[in-house]
Amino acid sequence: MATAGWCSHPLPAQTPQSEMVEDDPGVQIFVPPPRELVRPYHRAKQAIEENNYRQAVALLGDILTSVGQEDYLQPLEDQPYVSVSLHREAQKLLGQIPKKYRVDYELKYSVTAKQMLRDAVARSDFGQMARVCRHYFFTDAGYTATMLLGHHYLELGQPVSAAAYFSQIVAHPDARAAADPEASVLLATCWLTSSDPEKALNTLTDLQQRNPAGVINFLGKPIKLFNDQSGALAWLENLIGQSPIGHYAPVNEWLMFRGNTQRNAQSGTGFPLIFPRWYLPTINDPDHERMAQDIYQKRINSNNTVIPSVQPLAIGDTIVMRSLDQLIGIDFKTGKRIWQFPAWQPDALLNEDEQAEEFRRSKTVEWHVDQRIWRDHLYGQFSSDGQLVFVVDRPGYADHSLEQAVLTRGVVIDHPLGARDTNELKAVELARQGAFRWEVGGRSGGQEPKLAGCFFLGAPLPLQGELYALCELGGEIRLVVLDADTGRMNWSQQIAAIDSALPIAKDPTRRLAGATPSYSDGILVCPTSASGLV
Repeated sequence: MATAGWCSHPLPAQTPQSEMVEDDPGVQIFVPPPRELVRPYHRAKQAIEENNYRQAVALLGDILTSVGQEDYLQPLEDQPYVSVSLHREAQKLLGQIPKKYRVDYELKYSVTAKQMLRDAVARSDFGQMARVCRHYFFTDAGYTATMLLGHHYLELGQPVSAAAYFSQIVAHPDARAAADPEASVLLATCWLTSSDPEKALNTLTDLQQRNPAGVINFLGKPIKLFNDQSGALAWLENLIGQSPIGHYAPVNEWLMFRGNTQRNAQSGTGFPLIFPRWYLPTINDPDHERMAQDIYQKRINSNNTVIPSVQPLAIGDTIVMRSLDQLIGIDFKTGKRIWQFPAWQPDALLNEDEQAEEFRRSKTVEWHVDQRIWRDHLYGQFSSDGQLVFVVDRPGYADHSLEQAVLTRGVVIDHPLGARDTNELKAVELARQGAFRWEVGGRSGGQEPKLAGCFFLGAPLPLQGELYALCELGGEIRLVVLDADTGRMNWSQQIAAIDSALPIAKDPTRRLAGATPSYSDGILVCPTSASGLV
């Protein structure tokens, strides 16, 4: 499922292209669905209106089971600023058709769905189970896969994510008939443990009205449902006991920007320190340090933000932070540097380049310090899964004329003070003191040729062994999902089109934003930095 919207109140620093998108509701940044999907969808809607259900089932089945087809967003008719998933709308239509007309769908797809589910269970592949649920929900295998996913997320301590799957079962009479009363009791459990007793009570009340003599199996024993609706919650609480699920726990590590996937982590408490335990400067050049102090004071005097864009992480006993041009690993207890990445100074490549030296002596140095410390969130934010650190190492600069430099021997490289139209996402190992593991993106793609020419918009989100990152590639903003150990791409999905926007190298607003996904309760939130949110 995907839902998208775009804001009508832009930030003060907007490009003309962005203003055009904001002012004209007819202009959308989301890629319109292709005709081969839109036409069957509208033909299915018309067939339902004409009571031609068999044709509608065939058309909707083709849309839902197009495994290789990406999902697309289409505007709601009465809300031009909101777009919704075409796939989910097709599933809703199919669910409204009486069961006797869905026999052809079940006959056509049940064998494939059953085989996919059998393979997924054998390998404990929850990604494949999700594909069975997504493409073949209205089959017995689809119902089973949905229940297994609900159990999986409940065991992980994510009750709202689990509720999303159990709700699908309870919402459809055929699925509910196959899985109740278990599905409804589990759904009520999810709501109760996520501090929503009203939804839990409504779910139990609906179950009792449908099945007053129902019995569930709990720990191998048959348990009768409650008799009185007023005692429904007490019955459930007594059944499951007190659960800590749904309570925010303080985090002991800070592995990503704002601490967790929801970007609202709570840290533990402690006594304030009268004196710092240790102090480590991140700017080693005295002139640059004085310049940073001057810029800091200017920002205060002009009422600009003084919150740095560079954000440190706490990973086990290592603090990882950014300097002006490197990633630094620091021992938590002693404050001593234990590694830096890259091991050399990137700007040292241009020591012999007179043009670069001239710019270093000019106002460009002040601009460089100001952007890196206070404005560049793409540079300042990075993330970790506890084993590796993931960073966009050298993203270039925003809105600058320099792009390339020629060394004394005629070697052409990206200018360290210039803008870039591609960049690289890199992984370094904590256990090996910042040793390089893999690289993707850039002009060649690195370990993943499919990402050749991409520009990563922000740090990736580590989640269950995968990395969720946003990048610009081929005129689109795409969500790419990478294997955390190797950097190889597992899958991707386009979420917006930017053909009419300025290139990322010439659009400072998008370039500096540091767009990175967030995750909570089964929903991945993807900012586009192009006036849209998916």
